[in-house]
Amino acid sequence: MPSGRSEDVGSLAAGDGPAAKEQTIKPGDVAVIPGGVEHEAFFPEDTEVIDFFAPVRKDFLTGEIPACMAQR
Repeated sequence: MPSGRSEDVGSLAAGDGPAAKEQTIKPGDVAVIPGGVEHEAFFPEDTEVIDFFAPVRKDFLTGEIPACMAQR
């Protein structure tokens, strides 16, 4: 599960599904996950998510899929 130092602010653009056991998000919703908080998301259907990270996550700048997002 990711727990990086970056704050993660995400908005669901399309699709829906649980963002966590405790929360379900729908298109237009915004989720804020403070840096250092362990979390994961599972979406049972195709989704479009817009994520913002502060500070910038350097592992997202390589052009490769970050290890935390690899399919299991």
